[in-house]
Order: sequence, then C-alpha cells, then structure tokens
Amino acid sequence: ELVHFINQTIIPAGASRVICIGDYNANYEEDPIDILRASGLVTVTPPGSASFVYKGLTGSLDHCIVTPNLVGFVDVQKWHINSGEPAFLEYDQAGEATAINSPFRSSDHDPVLIGVRFMGIAQSQPWERANRLWLYPNPEAGPTPFRLMSAVPATVGPLMVEFYLPQGKPLLRITGSATTLQSELGNYTAHLPPGLYLLKMQAKGFSKTQRIAKD
Repeated sequence: ELVHFINQTIIPAGASRVICIGDYNANYEEDPIDILRASGLVTVTPPGSASFVYKGLTGSLDHCIVTPNLVGFVDVQKWHINSGEPAFLEYDQAGEATAINSPFRSSDHDPVLIGVRFMGIAQSQPWERANRLWLYPNPEAGPTPFRLMSAVPATVGPLMVEFYLPQGKPLLRITGSATTLQSELGNYTAHLPPGLYLLKMQAKGFSKTQRIAKD
C-alpha cells in the first residue's frame, strides 16, 4: 500500500523525491522491507543499527526509505535514547515517578534522525505548476485555472483568503495583497490534498465565495 500511495498519489502531485521515515514493524531483512526495495526504493538506515529491544533481543524496526534520487543527499542515524532504558521506568509505566524531561525513555523505540543536504538538489518544478487550482464547476470554455487577480477587483486593498472543506471546516487562512497571495498561492496550498474547496475572499467593501478544485 505504501508503494501504491507513493506512485499513485505523492509523485503525481508533483513530488519527485520522497522520504518515508518511521516504525515499519519489520526488521531490516524481513519481507516488508524487501518488498519496498524490490519496488525501487532504497533503505538508507544503517543495516546493523538496532532501534528496539524485545525480551533481551535487539531488532531494527525503524527505518528511513527514500527514492533513488535522494541517495547521497541524506545522512541517517538512529538515536539510542529509548530502547536500552529499563521498561519499568517508561513514561506509561512509572507514572509521575519519571517526568517527561527525565533521562528515562519516552518510547520503546529509538528515533531515526535524518539530515538532508539540499545543495545539488534541483527543484523539479515550481509549486505553482505542481499544485494547480481550477474554477469549479468547469466554465463552458473548459477547465480554467483559478487566479486571484481575476477574482477580485483591482482596487481591493489587503485581502483575507480562507480555504474551507465543502462540509464547512476551515483549513487555511492567508492575508496580503492579491498580487502577493497569487504569487505564493502554490506554496500556501501545497499541503492541501487534491479535492474540492470553498474559497472565501474578503476585503474592505468586498466579499466573494468561489468553489475551486485542486489537482
């Protein structure tokens, strides 16, 4: 499912480089990690690095897996601050006997630390192209990109733009001039998943609501 999600959702959304980091509940040479390798992904976590202890045996359940074009740009290590500590002093066992900032473990897994060297990594495409917003429903002329400069009068001053789910839940609020917001709209909305949104634009003496689709 992870491979399918990366290939069918993440990469089509404009991300050409992907980092997957966390608890895979599978050791370095077990089938789930082999499946990820077979798909073309690369396990960059050090092979002999343990991150978990169970009944006195160490295991490597936590990994960093990347697309091949990130190999050489990342440095990955495991921070051994949890797995080797006594379980009876764990935060959910000892209660108030150990504070959250004590030297005893806050999890049964060690965290995976990753550093990224951005020098030499070229941006694959501008956010404005990778995160496009469209008028919804399509006008008679066909699919039309949404542009703030076309949606608000030229005389409008500072603008507040809010993104809502169709069910009414607010997700994002940005303010500024229409020109500035338009130039950064792709960056502001990059984290929003594809789908339909209700866009509310407000300024002094101006209010407008527009439905848009994000691909």
